[in-house]
Amino acid sequence: MYKSFWLNLSPLSSLFLLEKALSLLLVRVIILVFINISGGHVNPAVTFGSLVGGRISVIRAVYYWVAQLLGSIVAALLVEACHQWHVGFHVQSGVGEVHGLLLEMALTFGVVYTVYATALDPKRGSLGIIAPLAIGFIVGANILVGGPFDGASMNPARAFGPALIGWRW
Repeated sequence: MYKSFWLNLSPLSSLFLLEKALSLLLVRVIILVFINISGGHVNPAVTFGSLVGGRISVIRAVYYWVAQLLGSIVAALLVEACHQWHVGFHVQSGVGEVHGLLLEMALTFGVVYTVYATALDPKRGSLGIIAPLAIGFIVGANILVGGPFDGASMNPARAFGPALIGWRW
């Protein structure tokens, strides 16, 4: 008989997932704040999509990648210093590393596709006005889908900083 994963969550786990899902508002605010500075590039995968789509130059992409990775390292250092626990991602028991990688690839593709379709595509028309909202919603949905299994990073820089600081590869 099929048993839903969501019915087995403890109240604390449910609250944690709700908190993670509400981070879509934070993602929306970050994009709105940085859209005039860097085009809202906070994800190396989105930067790569922009590079492949011809929206930014190679040198600008390299600058963004360096800034994104350094920002991730600094953020991981701050979290570890403030909370005195090691940061990093891991997959839940029963989820293999390959399955976690495939899930992250699918979630990241969803984010990159949404960003490109709503914010970067020159043929988007007036759809660009809802880009931060659409991106926030896809991030929130991805957190609800992938969070219980592997943390739903969706961002190579977001995973790199904690992995480097916690030395968990």
